[in-house]
Amino acid sequence: MVLLAQKLFYRLGAWTRFYGQAVTKYRIHSPLAFEWANEVLEDDRFYYFFKDIERRRRVLKGAQASHLHADFGMGKSGARSNRQLLQNAAATPEKGRFLFRMARWRKPASLLEIGVSLGIGALYLHNAVRKSRYFGLEGCPTCAQIARDSLFRFQLCQAEILTGDFSETLPQALQTLGQAEMIYFDGNHRGDACLRYFEQCLPFAVKNSVFIFDDIYWSPDMAAAWTQICANERVTLSIDCFRFGIVFFDPAVREKQQIKAIRAAWKPWQKFF
Repeated sequence: MVLLAQKLFYRLGAWTRFYGQAVTKYRIHSPLAFEWANEVLEDDRFYYFFKDIERRRRVLKGAQASHLHADFGMGKSGARSNRQLLQNAAATPEKGRFLFRMARWRKPASLLEIGVSLGIGALYLHNAVRKSRYFGLEGCPTCAQIARDSLFRFQLCQAEILTGDFSETLPQALQTLGQAEMIYFDGNHRGDACLRYFEQCLPFAVKNSVFIFDDIYWSPDMAAAWTQICANERVTLSIDCFRFGIVFFDPAVREKQQIKAIRAAWKPWQKFF
């Protein structure tokens, strides 16, 4: 209970600081960041895939059986139900739609997701660019099989999920892909591990690559890892939108920029002042 209270207190403080520093699209001057704000952050369009994916979530949530869940990321294992995993590990509808819009905007030829869980995030990502090649990494064999089944049901044939410790499957996936156009980091919420995966993926980044990091304010060490990632010399633009951190490597962004961005509705006065 004490640890939970400390975590909530930390996240509340992090949100307060973020909100104070965040800007809306009306104060973003980078052309790339402004395009992102319009195409992703402010996009409220509803796609029919969203309803289908949420129907799949409800089906999985309704499954009563528990199964042995192996979590290599946090070093925990034990009997977990689909409902517990969907509540604690799967992409929420809000996060899923954000990922869908990111993939739809960038149209990467390849997608890599580190930490697939039951495959809800994978459905949002891959449905946005169905012809792209998708690789997912998952430590738990049972979760990986459920995710494969979900992808199969959506007829996403360019998808492959590798099971095992990320230290083994990540290099394999990167070598197979050759270059990393879009990577979603959601497999480990420890700062040191996040940095290690970033450094492993960095040599495979190209000028149009985008790396997306989930829960950058999960803990102080995750926030510190995010700061180090933004400072990397290859990162030309970083966008902090609290739930996600996004980095770009585009050399067309000649001056390194770090932006905290929020939807215009949260600071409506910035349109006028």
